[in-house]
Amino acid sequence: MQKLIHIGGMPPRTGPGQLRAVWFPAKPWFHALTLAVLVLAPGGCSRPKPAANAPTRGGTSLRSPNGTLEVSVNVRQTLSYTVRIDDLELVRSSKLGLLVREGGELGNDVDLLTAEHRYGDETWTNPWGKRRQVRDHYNELRVVLRERRPGGRVFEVIFRAYDDGIAFRYVLPAQDGLGSFVLDRELTEFAFGGDYACFAGQQEKGFQGAQEWEFKPGVLSGLKPESIVGLPLLVQTPAAWVAIAESDLRDWAGLWLCGGPPSKSGTPGVTLATRLAPRPDQPGAVVGETPQSSPWRVLMIGREPGRLIESDLILNLAAPCQWADTSWNKPGKMAWDHC
Repeated sequence: MQKLIHIGGMPPRTGPGQLRAVWFPAKPWFHALTLAVLVLAPGGCSRPKPAANAPTRGGTSLRSPNGTLEVSVNVRQTLSYTVRIDDLELVRSSKLGLLVREGGELGNDVDLLTAEHRYGDETWTNPWGKRRQVRDHYNELRVVLRERRPGGRVFEVIFRAYDDGIAFRYVLPAQDGLGSFVLDRELTEFAFGGDYACFAGQQEKGFQGAQEWEFKPGVLSGLKPESIVGLPLLVQTPAAWVAIAESDLRDWAGLWLCGGPPSKSGTPGVTLATRLAPRPDQPGAVVGETPQSSPWRVLMIGREPGRLIESDLILNLAAPCQWADTSWNKPGKMAWDHC
């Protein structure tokens, strides 16, 4: 099995079966941010594994294979998640959900129907990149949720815990009342316990542009609700470095970040909200039909920033190469006027 990476000077258009790339500026402060890579579709094989934490009405949890990372899912009132490293809170309780034009918000007042734990461990061959043989090793949790109302819609959230990060995605199954849909907003949040240092690349003239930024140092509170912050966003917390990214961007809008709602009185910390790039042809961010899955929302986690560069997490969440024959791809040199 092969997976495909594309890195280029200008991001190619993204659509069904197409590639998405991020330009890598040749800046000395960019040493920890050369982790933005192509994202295609989910791949990998898995086999069932007994759940480490039995689900309850209130939620369930999942740990990484080495046990250092944990993601907890809470379905009391608003659907949310929390991420810990070594039992220390890394991302505090953060909202999950989608705002669908017909039917309203998914994730506000839901029941947990099932929680299935699975395990994946395989090695695949990467013809390009940091290493030839890449191990894809994770624990997975799939939660099935239903709105608490008559005829409530059913949706899923899949979580994966790796030794170097946490990822999750939304799944909209085919069902009565949720066929064709327009998604206006994604309600995912990333709540941090302090006003931590960060490296952020901001799009200053709307969503359109070359998407080539300097990832300037700052603090999380410097990101405002009107900000348009590209990925990856690198955050230095007391416990670890965290890079917010995405993988498997197909048939969905690109993910951006901005400042989120203010913390409750007396509660320290900064919350980041998500923004989806709007469609240029009609209102809304995503127009699709079920079954449909969102891209993976990724939290790459490392004790030092160099660990993020060494990570294969984004690759492992991407799909195997869609081309049967890749023999025509040959390594070589290139130059263009950016150099």
